[in-house]
Amino acid sequence: MTHSQTQSQSQSQSQSQSQSQSQPQSQSKSTGASSSFLHERNSSVSPSTTRSAIRASRLKVRKPTFDLKVSNSIRRRTHTSPSTQLQKQRSTSGANDLLALTQEMAEIVIKEEEKKESIANLKSLKILQDLWLMSAATFRRWGKNSECRGAIQEAETLNGESAELWVQYGLYSLSISELSQAIDCLTKALAFSDQHVPAVVHMARILKEQGSVELAEGLLDLLTQTVAWDVPEAWYLLSEIYLATGRLKRGKESLLYSLSLEETKPLRPLRLCLPACL
Repeated sequence: MTHSQTQSQSQSQSQSQSQSQSQPQSQSKSTGASSSFLHERNSSVSPSTTRSAIRASRLKVRKPTFDLKVSNSIRRRTHTSPSTQLQKQRSTSGANDLLALTQEMAEIVIKEEEKKESIANLKSLKILQDLWLMSAATFRRWGKNSECRGAIQEAETLNGESAELWVQYGLYSLSISELSQAIDCLTKALAFSDQHVPAVVHMARILKEQGSVELAEGLLDLLTQTVAWDVPEAWYLLSEIYLATGRLKRGKESLLYSLSLEETKPLRPLRLCLPACL
């Protein structure tokens, strides 16, 4: 029994050794086969294909990073047709023209309002000055020379370039016997308005009294043929000059005409009423 047991043990040990030796060999065969397969696979891939694959992978990684709004605007610009671009240009130009037109209209309206305000201010100043000059004439007729001078000075502060102002100043100078000053004032009034009727009539009267009859006649003749055709004072003074120079017929005609004008004299002068009616 002992001998048989020892034989069986030796056989089992030999089998286990053979199995252990066979396992490494099989493993080495399998690893060798796999390495040979990889070598064959790697040898079948060319270098050019590997480079292209690397480049493709790089290109895939390096994608362009544009902003979404910028890319959309670029696409819209590239895809818009010329007709739509022209329509957009026309619409923008039309909007700009409309804006410029509204600005011009606003400027015109503002200028008109400013002009109206300035005209209203001028009218109010003219009315106030006329009131002061009427007061000055009233004080002069009453013999209150100091009050007359004060009213004229108040009127001068409102507008110093008025012919009516300098006529009243000339009449005030005549009332205080300042003839040279009166002539200077009337000359200044004619410088502001060369056809101012009161200034011409008073200047012609002074010239007639000073002996310059021909000069006075020339002023009155020109005045009665133009703006003073309906002024009885001008025709009356002209009739006096005709009678003083011996022209009785013309003097009589001028006198009768001045009387007819005085009888039919309106409350307001016709040269001021006719433009308002027409």
